[in-house]
Amino acid sequence: GMALALLSNPHNAIPAPNLPLGLAAIEKAKAIGAKSERERDYVDALSVMYVDYDKTPHQARVQSYLKKMEALAAKYPDDDEAQIFYAITLNVSASPADKTYANQLKGAAILEPIWQRQPMHPGVAHYLIHLYDYPAIADKGLTAAFQYAKIAPNAPHAQHMPSHIFTRVGYWKDSIAANLASVSAAKASREGGDQLHGQDYLVYAYLQLSQDNAAQQVIGNVEATQPDPESFPGAYARAASPARYVVERGDWKGAASLDVKPNKFPQTMAISYFARALGAARSGDPAAARAEIAKLTGIRDSLREAKSSYWAEQVDVQIQTANAWALYAEGKYDDALKAMSAAADAEDNTEKSPVTPG
Repeated sequence: GMALALLSNPHNAIPAPNLPLGLAAIEKAKAIGAKSERERDYVDALSVMYVDYDKTPHQARVQSYLKKMEALAAKYPDDDEAQIFYAITLNVSASPADKTYANQLKGAAILEPIWQRQPMHPGVAHYLIHLYDYPAIADKGLTAAFQYAKIAPNAPHAQHMPSHIFTRVGYWKDSIAANLASVSAAKASREGGDQLHGQDYLVYAYLQLSQDNAAQQVIGNVEATQPDPESFPGAYARAASPARYVVERGDWKGAASLDVKPNKFPQTMAISYFARALGAARSGDPAAARAEIAKLTGIRDSLREAKSSYWAEQVDVQIQTANAWALYAEGKYDDALKAMSAAADAEDNTEKSPVTPG
C-alpha cells in the first residue's frame, strides 16, 4: 500500500524522491512474507515499477506493470480491486497516438459493471473519468462526472475531476462550479497543488465564456501562490494560466513579454517560451520569435536526453507551430503554410496529458 501511494499520480512519472522509498517498501513487503498467494501476486506486480528504476525507463516499467496487472486481474476475476487497478493501468499505459482509444474503452468496460454493484466506490468513478477523458468518448463519462463529487465531497481532487469531462464536452458552467468547489476544499486542507490545478481549469473555462475579468482574477491568485517545488500540476498551472490568457485573447504584445517562471519541469517553462514566440511573431518581430524557438529547441533536446519522449514530442509541436508563425512574419507565406500543416499533423497524432485541460 505504501509503495502504491508512492507512485503519486500514476499518469505522471514517479517523483524521483519516491523511487528509493517505494523500492524499500516493496523489499520490506517481500522480506516480511505475504500470508497468501494473492498478496504475493500484488507485491510482485507492483515491484516492477521500482526494481531497477535507475536502469529502466519509466514507460518501459509501466508496460511491464500492465502485463503484471493483466495477469493478476485474469487470475482473480472475482477480485474487484484487481480489476480496478488493471483498468487504470490500461489508461496510464495507453499510447497518445492511438485514436481508437482501445485501452481506455477496455478499461471502462471492466469498471462499468463494478460501478453498478458499487455505486459509491470513489476509485471506480475517478478512474472512469480518466478513461473517458478524450474528446471522442467524453460523453460516456458524464454520469461518473456528475456522481463523483457527491461520493467524496471533502476531497479537492474529487471535486475537480468531473471538470475533465465537462471541459471535453463544453459544459463550462459545470466546470467552473466543480473547480470553485475544488479550490475552496484545497485551500481549506492546504493542498497547494490541487488548488493551482483547479485554478488552471477555472481560467480555461472562464475564457471560453469570455469572462476575462474572472479569469484575470484567478491568474492573480495563481501567481501569488507559492507552489510545492515537486508539484507538476502546480508548475503547469503557473505557466499555462497566464499564457492562455494572453494567447486566447490575441494579446500578442502581452504574450511576447510573458514572464518565465523557473522550476524543475522544463516542459512547463516551454509553455511560456511558446507563448512568447507566438507573441513575438504575431507582433511582427520574427527575430525575437527565433530567440524563443531556440530556447524551446534546447528544452526539447534535454527532454529527449532524459527519455521523456511524450513531453519532448509536445515541445517539438510547439517549435513547429512557432516556426510557422515566424516564417509568416518573415513574409515566407508558402513555407509558413507547409510548416503549419506539418505542425497540425504532428498535433493530430498525439493526445493531451491527463494533467492539462487542453
